[in-house]
Amino acid sequence: MAEDVLHVVENIGGGLFAAVADYASTTPHLNHHLLMAERDGFAYDHSALDVFETRSTMGAGALKRVRDVREASWRLGPRTIVHAHSSFAGFYVRMSPLPVRRIVYTPHCFAFERQDISKLARAKYRVAESVLARNTDIFAACSLREAQLVRSLRRNSRVIVVPNLAPQRTDLPPTRSESHVRPLIAGSGRLAAQKDPMFFGAAVKSLRASGADVDAIWVGGGDPESADLLRSSGVEVTGWLPRAEALEALSKATVYLHSASWEGFPIAVLEVARLGVPVIVRDIPAFRPYEFPLICATPGQLPDIWDELSLKRAGALAFQADLLEEHSVTAQARALELVYSDSSRGTRWDVR
Repeated sequence: MAEDVLHVVENIGGGLFAAVADYASTTPHLNHHLLMAERDGFAYDHSALDVFETRSTMGAGALKRVRDVREASWRLGPRTIVHAHSSFAGFYVRMSPLPVRRIVYTPHCFAFERQDISKLARAKYRVAESVLARNTDIFAACSLREAQLVRSLRRNSRVIVVPNLAPQRTDLPPTRSESHVRPLIAGSGRLAAQKDPMFFGAAVKSLRASGADVDAIWVGGGDPESADLLRSSGVEVTGWLPRAEALEALSKATVYLHSASWEGFPIAVLEVARLGVPVIVRDIPAFRPYEFPLICATPGQLPDIWDELSLKRAGALAFQADLLEEHSVTAQARALELVYSDSSRGTRWDVR
């Protein structure tokens, strides 16, 4: 009989839910169940729910959700693996002992990494994570940086790096579009503090001020004020698009700038890499262990990177090809087998 994995997801939307759906698709020999909550303003592909055997919704409020997790665990039985995704789900799952075989936690970027809250608030999140780590059997970190942070919370924690999955070629446009007349710089994601669209807008302004004649596009939606500010910087904002249309829009880019101020490891970077578009990442801790060749620390650095792009393009694309191999179905399946198997031992830091 196939074993059961209960995925608890407080924020069903964006890249996080795409990652959870990938986990289920990569391990089809297990019965995957979803206990979810929805937030306004987060888009997701409803067809991705089909990969789960059962789907149920948590009620409102933290205490109700803790009870919902416990009740769902009881229904599935003591051999169940409960896998919490993101900070709030991690709280609901680990607040009290559960009658299950194993508790797995993937932070998908720890809340104490946030840059839009006070130092005191970040410190409180860190203390909470340190305490809750004692009720975590395995951390399934989504990146090398996340694994390092786990060990900083509790040195003897069991950590397995589960790489986010690069999209398959069948999900992407058949060929990269070359129809855009002028050079195009693209960004993407939910218009909110984490993705820092203002960094993107300032970088575009800096690039144009240097004399570059470029178009700019942001593929995604969210905060209307952020969208207006981007448009005032001369950036086209598409709003939320169906996945195929979003990828088609990104495939036209000359270069992609990932402007987020904090991250776990974003699927968007992998999507664009698969499209064959050079990726510039912001200089934040999430990316440093990977040594991306195109790094932008400040908006004012973009013109220099742009000037060198023709020389560095081939090297960037070769790096991205290696990155995609590290984030393949095979690599993710191998890591998840360690996470969900009783035979796993020790600590796994790297998937290379």
